[in-house]
Amino acid sequence: MGELWRLLMTLEPAAASLTAESAAEGAIDGAQIAALEDNLARTRDAVERGSGVAELDKEFHGIIAKATGNRALMLAREPAVGLLFPAVETLMPRLPQAGLRLIAAHTRILEALKAGNAPEAETWMRKHIADFKRGYDLLQLDLDAPVRPDGAL
Repeated sequence: MGELWRLLMTLEPAAASLTAESAAEGAIDGAQIAALEDNLARTRDAVERGSGVAELDKEFHGIIAKATGNRALMLAREPAVGLLFPAVETLMPRLPQAGLRLIAAHTRILEALKAGNAPEAETWMRKHIADFKRGYDLLQLDLDAPVRPDGAL
């Protein structure tokens, strides 16, 4: 798990930065921003209902990766995301604050993307990915334990 987290700690902030740079250059279409806004609204609804948000989190990150237009980045992150997100589904319900923290981070990332502010997008994505490790620490889980395909921690 630690290896996956370290990889995503590199790839996800880079994706946010590249996407914000593209936004600043006008290379992101309104549909991609609208998709992120829709995802954020659905995430808020899910948190209010007490539903799981791991799939919505995965979708949010996927939209950002796709918006980079960088096929190599999208390809590099896909296996890691497939292994990491089952653990996210297991972790989040055990941390009552997780949904609200996710919404706060996604909101700040989206604001930075819309403003074309690459450093801010990268910083908030880094904070967001670091928060995943914080959840592991709070639950006293071993980040360097092997990944289980079923997401069990």
